[in-house]
Amino acid sequence: MKKVKELQADYLSKFNQFLTSEIETKIQNPDFAQILKYSIQAGGKRIRPLFVFAVCKMFNRPIDQTVFKAAAAIECLHTYSLIHDDLPAMDNDDYRRGQLTSHKKFGEANAILAGDALLTLGLQWLAELPNHASDIVAYVSQAVGPNGMVYGQYLDVRSETDQSIQDIAKIHHLKTSRLFQASLYTGLKLSEATADEISSTLRFGDAFGLAFQIFDDLDDAKQSSPEGHDDQDKTTYVSVYGIDGAQSHLTEEISKARLALIDMSGCDYLLDFLDYFDSEE
Repeated sequence: MKKVKELQADYLSKFNQFLTSEIETKIQNPDFAQILKYSIQAGGKRIRPLFVFAVCKMFNRPIDQTVFKAAAAIECLHTYSLIHDDLPAMDNDDYRRGQLTSHKKFGEANAILAGDALLTLGLQWLAELPNHASDIVAYVSQAVGPNGMVYGQYLDVRSETDQSIQDIAKIHHLKTSRLFQASLYTGLKLSEATADEISSTLRFGDAFGLAFQIFDDLDDAKQSSPEGHDDQDKTTYVSVYGIDGAQSHLTEEISKARLALIDMSGCDYLLDFLDYFDSEE
């Protein structure tokens, strides 16, 4: 993961400082800002902002304050989704990234409002971008909205048992791949990528998202009790295919991701993320 580590070393610390500073300055009430920062600063791999940076590096687009703002917007949208996913009415999780979930720390009402704030703040920041703002806002809104990530969550909570593998793949595409694709699209538009380059990179994002979820299923299967939540009644790739079968599907999605970028120069910045599925084992 040489390229990924370069991105992390060069930009993550500055990005985290930028994100924290933006929330502190843009949110008028410091107590409410603290609730937002609690989840934003909870850690995580920051894959989605790193995707924005990676695409810009692919196209030699300088990673400046505009790119940081776009990446911060994407991370706000991601964090909003996690806060709401953890709520008692959804996945009912008590812990996230080693700390109490937002609703356990601040109460359910405050957690809902924090998620709402991060969603709208993220879209506001995208709308304020100096170039391609309307295209980016339109695409990202579709990716996270009622035909994208939100729809995936609807399907996920509606029926947790007796789902076909096609149902599971659709949920993973909507809940996970779409936001990865939104991250990539944001970087692509900021980098003035062509339509063909956008299409190829979005195919990578779809395959990466499915691989990410299959890998997560495999990881959960190796743990006797997932942190703060019990998924034993959910249909997963592992419950349908077993560990070996799920591993085969993971390998297939990784191959699809590589194939999507086969004709693109500078793609090492994105392909390097596929090493994640080896390094975490």
